[in-house]
Amino acid sequence: MQAPKKPEEVEDDIESESMPTIISDSNNKVRLANSAYKAMVGQPECPWLDSMVKGSECKRICGEVMLNLSNSRVPVKSKGFSCWVRIEWGNEGNNNNNKGSITAFCDVVRLSCQSKDYLFTWRFHIPTIGKTS
Repeated sequence: MQAPKKPEEVEDDIESESMPTIISDSNNKVRLANSAYKAMVGQPECPWLDSMVKGSECKRICGEVMLNLSNSRVPVKSKGFSCWVRIEWGNEGNNNNNKGSITAFCDVVRLSCQSKDYLFTWRFHIPTIGKTS
């Protein structure tokens, strides 16, 4: 069994992910979203945050991120699972003109973290748009 990670290690790991990734807690609340996730939903990078954050911390301002499980329940005792998710984002004050969404495959892995109630890492497999080989 893997030793529990410190919260800072979990936070560094998620920020270094190239895939859009979030961390949820035991109440299915999103506790953390990485830069790849924030870039996907159109949150601008804020260079002025360089003076306020250290290391690999995110330099984007984050809005609300929620899990809406409909009638499903996350298998809390599970070590992990895979599922399909629909991610929606937008500016509510803009008459929904800026809404976006994507359906993606997701790998969910149970975390072993010392504190902060980090329970699951959700990694979204988002197709690369416009990439040519």
